[in-house]
Amino acid sequence: MTHDSNEDPQPVAYHAGYSLEHGVLARARSWVDVFGFIRLGRVLRVAGSPVLLSITLLTTITWWLGWNLCLSSESLLRMPTLAALSLKQPFPQSTLCYDVAWLDVLSSISLVSVFAGSDDTMWYRLFAATLWSILVWTPAALVLLRQGAMLVAGRNLLPLADVFTWARRRYWRSVLAACIPAASIASIVWLVPVVGWITTLANSWWVAVPAGVFLAALAIPIGILGLGSLVAVPLSWSALINEPDPDPLDSLSRGYEYLYRRPLRLFLYLVVSLAVLMVVSFLFSLIALGGFEMISGPLRLVAVDSRLSEFTLGLLRLFPLIAVYAVSWALIGGIYLLLRQDAGGQEPEDLWIVPPQPLQPLPQLDPLA
Repeated sequence: MTHDSNEDPQPVAYHAGYSLEHGVLARARSWVDVFGFIRLGRVLRVAGSPVLLSITLLTTITWWLGWNLCLSSESLLRMPTLAALSLKQPFPQSTLCYDVAWLDVLSSISLVSVFAGSDDTMWYRLFAATLWSILVWTPAALVLLRQGAMLVAGRNLLPLADVFTWARRRYWRSVLAACIPAASIASIVWLVPVVGWITTLANSWWVAVPAGVFLAALAIPIGILGLGSLVAVPLSWSALINEPDPDPLDSLSRGYEYLYRRPLRLFLYLVVSLAVLMVVSFLFSLIALGGFEMISGPLRLVAVDSRLSEFTLGLLRLFPLIAVYAVSWALIGGIYLLLRQDAGGQEPEDLWIVPPQPLQPLPQLDPLA
């Protein structure tokens, strides 16, 4: 048998290697693709922005003043960090701000506060304080939510002029989104006194039993709307400032959907956010305490009144609180993007960016002029 030299040789098969671009690891090209909550660590940049911290400080002071007018003075003393300005409580000189700032942030974000007294004006004062909180915090919250979402999406912070422009245009939509749950609850709650009045007139066990069953069934949607609004409203604000088409009802429905469809994911993100806030609170408390210890020595040399030291320490204790307020709102903006990915599959990087304004063409010059 002769070998034909013109015949092409058989190709040799080589192993192409293993491909990790298929299956589970098809899209896992970085740690943030596997553990999305790592993105929340980028929000720490907000704590290093003097402008954002100044906006949060101005908003907190304005909110605190109106809150004190709406509620009794005893309620103010229940927030030790803000009560520092009242000079009514002594502060130990060697403290690491034991009233941890990230605990106080719950009173601002959830708009819940306990105030002294249970007189006839309690509900009116609570309504006024809640409405004041919504009106005051909405602009700063929209700005921080947008900046936090930008950081979580892997982008740089936007110019404040652009963010304020879009926050101003979507301000009243955000206020409306915060008031819709209260209006929905009010449309149901009015049935409670009616059922109670009917039960009192009947004065019968046969009427009280079905009335109790009816009220128990009525409490379920009230609880879903009321408690859910504490999470849905901040998420709806994030949707309003981060989506191209701001709609209060659609944004609010997104907040409720993400809460009740992805509760475990939300809990995971809240735990990570709480850890971030603890780091921010601890770091800024150290800075405030270290600065106070450095200035307390010269103050003792001149033997000034101790009230000056207490007031100075009270002001410094606002420093970690302001940082926590700013970072917490920014974290909510990032959590919204992560929940949007979990519920709808939309990538956090797919974030709406305001299209740049087209440049005006230069005028044509007449060569014969």
